[in-house]
Amino acid sequence: MQNVDAFAEEWARNPLRWLQEIDVQCDLVSRLRKVLTDCDKCLLKARHSYYPNQHEFSRITCEPYVLLAEKSYAHPDIVVWDDENNTADTLNNGKWPILWVCEIKYTNGEPDTSDLIRLRQMIQNNTALSACWTKLILNQKTSIPDQEKSSNPRLRIVEKHVRLG
Repeated sequence: MQNVDAFAEEWARNPLRWLQEIDVQCDLVSRLRKVLTDCDKCLLKARHSYYPNQHEFSRITCEPYVLLAEKSYAHPDIVVWDDENNTADTLNNGKWPILWVCEIKYTNGEPDTSDLIRLRQMIQNNTALSACWTKLILNQKTSIPDQEKSSNPRLRIVEKHVRLG
């Protein structure tokens, strides 16, 4: 998504405007929500297991419950839900279709790849249509190891490094 690229460039110019990963997450969600609102795609109607009827929910959310396999689940940093689900699924059961999912790593060391592994799994089992792993790394000059590179066009890796003086 263009918003992620634009944010990563802005972060690289002034990384300490976002002191923690949660700050990055909140800023990205705000930017994405504006784009979805501007094109009238921010809300969706869905059932939720806590409420008997359909209600409007935000299509973009942070750290929802997502089922990865029979007994495996995750809480991705940012999820953009797909349109209404025609099955009996509820928005909070972990099976709702995902248009886009993003994991963020904001670190001053080498990030672990567990998020990348989960994103690849979500793409492979069609839990998500597309995914983005966003790595924002302070005080380090490294490149993405070959095993982390993605040849899958449904998975983008956005990586920015900044050395602070």
